[in-house]
Amino acid sequence: MNFKTHTVSTAIGVAAGIMLFAGVLEYGPSIKESMAGGIVNPFTIPDVHFSYSTDECVKVINYTDEIFSCENLPTKFNHVWVQ
Repeated sequence: MNFKTHTVSTAIGVAAGIMLFAGVLEYGPSIKESMAGGIVNPFTIPDVHFSYSTDECVKVINYTDEIFSCENLPTKFNHVWVQ
């Protein structure tokens, strides 16, 4: 690679970095807000106990006012294996 090619590729890389940084500055709050909405506290989602032998739900332990059961499993839960 000669000096001219290296200079051009470096300039393109620097320009892309500046554009990326400007985009993060401009859209940063909305990105952070959308990411925060997807955070789940593992201490508030239910524990679903599954039997080792049958691989079926045995019991659901709820930690919030929302009630789940083996017939009504939550979309997100802590998977616990039991005998």
